[in-house]
Amino acid sequence: KVTPRSVACSVGLINLLGCPFGAMPCCHGAGGLAAQHAFGARRGVSVLFLGGCKMLLALALGGPLVSLLGAFPAPLLGVMLLFSGVELARAGVRLAAAGEEAATVGLVTAAATLSLRTGVGCAVGLLAALASGGLGRACKLLWQGELLQWLREGDAEPPPLLRA
Repeated sequence: KVTPRSVACSVGLINLLGCPFGAMPCCHGAGGLAAQHAFGARRGVSVLFLGGCKMLLALALGGPLVSLLGAFPAPLLGVMLLFSGVELARAGVRLAAAGEEAATVGLVTAAATLSLRTGVGCAVGLLAALASGGLGRACKLLWQGELLQWLREGDAEPPPLLRA
């Protein structure tokens, strides 16, 4: 059974293990980061600021904060999820612009993630990227910083290695 405690522990564990190796702090989905981007966040400082605010709220309010979050209006959450979905769809359009191979890997990953568990979907996506040779190009672009720049700026033309 999924409990708030198990979710918090798994997110904390993955961040404690990944961040020392240079991984970006993450949670169980991409919607939060996409929403932050949709509302104007463009630098890593925004994640630090949000995390700091959450920690201060948790320390200051503790238990009463749980009741307050339980009363969060569902329609407002729906609007935030809509913005997240639109931002993720825009990333999908940029992926499709990178070519048929990249779009195929993206669709295979999405289908596996939706039909199976998230971890299995991620593994299927990694295998699809390895099979297509795209993972090596993406790692090289990440190392060179070109992929992050392309994703940030949303240029219509993907970096040369993604077009190959």
